[in-house]
Amino acid sequence: MNNLIAWWAKNSVAANLIMIGLFVAGFIGYTNMEREMNPQVRFPGLEIKVAWPGASPQDVEEQIVARIEESVRDLDEIEWVRSSSGEGQGEVYILANQNADFTQFMNDVKIRVDSISSLPSDIEPPTVQQWVNRNEYIRIAVSGELSERDLKYLAEQLRREAASLPAISIVQLFGTRAEEVSIEVGKESLRRYNLSFSDVADAIRNSSINQSAGSVRTEMGNFQLKVRNQANTQAEFADIIIRQTADGGIIRVGDVATVIDGFEDNPILAR
Repeated sequence: MNNLIAWWAKNSVAANLIMIGLFVAGFIGYTNMEREMNPQVRFPGLEIKVAWPGASPQDVEEQIVARIEESVRDLDEIEWVRSSSGEGQGEVYILANQNADFTQFMNDVKIRVDSISSLPSDIEPPTVQQWVNRNEYIRIAVSGELSERDLKYLAEQLRREAASLPAISIVQLFGTRAEEVSIEVGKESLRRYNLSFSDVADAIRNSSINQSAGSVRTEMGNFQLKVRNQANTQAEFADIIIRQTADGGIIRVGDVATVIDGFEDNPILAR
């Protein structure tokens, strides 16, 4: 060891050259190192997406999402299962535990989903893919001296425009409340027209449903028809007929109730 130290002490040029070489090699390695800002992180989870054009969220939940959940729930590798249902589409998220063979787990889930025979015949084929955690790059806040409805419309318009850009894969809208129509029925109005609260509720329920109108067979395939008779706005709810009187008159919801077009209550506030 003493001889080695003595040799380096006598040959300082060689020691300096080796030191410079180490610095150069480190610099080259650093500059060639693969780097990525805000990378996508893939979790040991799956997302199953199904499209059913024209279907209500309740139909999607009962006839698609619930059946997919039931078909995979007994797999031992599952940590948890979550789902969401919307107008014409449903999503099921499945997280595998850390001990699972993810490739085999994904194949098992695909087999289970493909083997479901009770799904509606007119849905688009379910897609099963790995769950990707997408990082957000920018947030845009919309505010101003406008009504909540106008701000929501402006935010949705900005979301559509941003989503149409080729470099953007997904744009999500947060902080908006779902529109809600509230109907306040007065006792005096019911008494005046000899009606009960159930009469008003039944009229609204029977006039706010989507009904099947059969199917049309063409050369390109069969198409399901559905009559959309669901009231959505204040005017549509107020115009619902409750009863027709003996003298030919019509009693509408707007005659016995106050219809308010607003937004659902949000119990959570954030700053």
